[in-house]
Amino acid sequence: MSIYLLKNKTVPKDPYFDAFNESRYSTTFIPLLDHTHTNLPETIEFLASLEFLENYNHLIITSQRAVEVLDLALHSVPSDTREKIFKKTAYTVGPATSKILYALGFQFIKGGSEAGNGDILSDIIIDDLKNCKNDKIIFFTGETRRDIIPRKLTSSGYCLTELVIYKTILKPNIAERFTQVYDKSAENSWIIFFSPQGTSEIIDYLNTLKVKNFKIASIGPTTEKFLLEQGIVPNLVSSKPEATTLLQELHKHSL
Repeated sequence: MSIYLLKNKTVPKDPYFDAFNESRYSTTFIPLLDHTHTNLPETIEFLASLEFLENYNHLIITSQRAVEVLDLALHSVPSDTREKIFKKTAYTVGPATSKILYALGFQFIKGGSEAGNGDILSDIIIDDLKNCKNDKIIFFTGETRRDIIPRKLTSSGYCLTELVIYKTILKPNIAERFTQVYDKSAENSWIIFFSPQGTSEIIDYLNTLKVKNFKIASIGPTTEKFLLEQGIVPNLVSSKPEATTLLQELHKHSL
């Protein structure tokens, strides 16, 4: 069975590749996006500043791309500064980003597998900091992001600052690269959607096919909602946004 993952392969290790490869699935990544830091010197300067070190004890980091930029920036600050940063509380979405933050050096991580999306994470933060609403919170984010977390926290009276540290652009020739590998695929292949970003051309192509010899999986409800709006009903929506859960549920669905 062929598995097409509509995402960039995470380096140095990708949990989805490891999980599917160990289960002997034929796994193909189709990168859709390019990510780059927006202003690395500014990020480094902020991380090393007394303003950040003394006044922000709570961080929100919801994407692996933000972690990658932070990792790059942290290598340019003194080691004693890094140790102070790693002792701050980091709130994140999903187990994958949580594991990367632990590997990076953060010691106090909340959310993770208990927060499948930004809405749930916001509720966790609101409850966690209900007795210290004046504490400053910093949200390391990208240029393109949903506003659920900022809206919920600010409307609840929390002091949130956003710092854009990366941007995302579409890779060229997405539809061509997808059709080149998909047209050679066997029947009953799975196409896994991880995000709405960069998928419009692929969806247009899939909607033109008269014979649907594939199945669609969504990594979560946000992407599912987008697919439904585009006229595609997923065969599977992963109950958790993680590789092991997706693999187990896909395997059960394929029996």
